[in-house]
Amino acid sequence: MSPNLGQGACTAMSNALALGQAVSVHADIPAALLAWEASERPLTDRTQRYSYLYGRIGTRWPRALLDVRSRLVPVVARNGRFRRAMSQASEHFPDLDAARVVPDA
Repeated sequence: MSPNLGQGACTAMSNALALGQAVSVHADIPAALLAWEASERPLTDRTQRYSYLYGRIGTRWPRALLDVRSRLVPVVARNGRFRRAMSQASEHFPDLDAARVVPDA
């Protein structure tokens, strides 16, 4: 995961907690791994996509349009939906114990 949002470690810790929960809920390791993957993969994938996008905006923006970026980013950053998307990993707490996530067979 690129470091652009600073949520790689947060996602890793969340995934570790979810894996521990999955192993304690499911009788066998393959089922636990499938449940863990089904539960946590969507959040991890979204966090990676947002981090990549944020990095692209920060490092690969056309030089001629840097003034536009400088005016655009603060406006977008005030949007609640955008802020939630950027910080979703830091606010996520896995709960495979309660959810009893059962993967598709």
